Amino acid sequence: MFDFVGFNVKSTDWFQNQAKQHLYLSKSWLDTLVSTYKFEIIIAVDKHDRYVTAFCKRNDMMGKRLISLPFSDYIPFTEEDSSFYENLFASCAARFPEYEIILRTNRAVKLLEKPYKLSKEAVFHTIDLTSDKLPKQSSSFTRGVTQAQKNGVSIQRSTSLEAVERFYKLYHRLRFDKFNIIPQPFSFFENLWKTMINRDFGAIFEAVYEENVIASMFILEHNEIAYYKYGCSAIDFLQLKPNNLLFHELITHFRERNYKAIDLGLSGSGESYAGLRRWKSSMGGDEHPISYWSYASAENKRDNKLISENKKVLKNLTDAMVKADLDAEQTSLLSDQLYALLA
Repeated sequence: MFDFVGFNVKSTDWFQNQAKQHLYLSKSWLDTLVSTYKFEIIIAVDKHDRYVTAFCKRNDMMGKRLISLPFSDYIPFTEEDSSFYENLFASCAARFPEYEIILRTNRAVKLLEKPYKLSKEAVFHTIDLTSDKLPKQSSSFTRGVTQAQKNGVSIQRSTSLEAVERFYKLYHRLRFDKFNIIPQPFSFFENLWKTMINRDFGAIFEAVYEENVIASMFILEHNEIAYYKYGCSAIDFLQLKPNNLLFHELITHFRERNYKAIDLGLSGSGESYAGLRRWKSSMGGDEHPISYWSYASAENKRDNKLISENKKVLKNLTDAMVKADLDAEQTSLLSDQLYALLA
């Protein structure tokens, strides 16, 4: 069985000395979640006080949930034996019997059987930078790089808060116009800047055309891996191929710094995400599985009807924000109050 301790109990040195060194389990990432959303973070440890994973304990209008971890693409595990995950679920249920347990893993879907529920499948892509050769890329991707260069697009790297502000305005616009959903509040990105980018653990990569930023990437760095966590571009300038040049620059930059890999982040597994998966593969990304599992013990008194109604109310609110075409500042103020409910 595993034990659970509060996030604030563990020192920075403890985190740095753990074998599980990954962005989504790092102190910086957890600090950002706590600072932005006031989440209660709990660390799971084994009998030797070794880091197993982290959870966010939530009790709100969406029910009681123990989540590993909100707004994280996946949580890294190396174990292939289903008994490890059964033990982890059992430990969580014994300590938090009234909470639904949600586990996001970078493992394949054949880990568990009933009563554990496979709630979602997805994938993530990584580009291996350890080879002497460039990652294998499609001809369409490399043509796009050349086209962007001929079009006069250039790339700049910044660690300034002003670059974060530029990113957020563009990111807000893309989320509204293309996806009809709200972004996380600006405070989330500002806290990532404070905990990581301002400490030289990341940067904003920007594509510039005629002195205007037309595409931007929010890159986080941890343990010689670069994480492409958030990206956005101006829809009216996509024909200039700014994203091809951005990723080309990203790969070049981190190869020169002898990084191990670039993590290209989460993609859905359904047909609607097929184009995104092909895009990430086209630049040399290798695909890996993600599986989301959940479990609720008999002591979990979840009112599914009420939670479903609450989800509809939240969706109606966020849809109204998009329909009203709120600006980035207005959206951020409301997102500050609402986004934690999407955990």
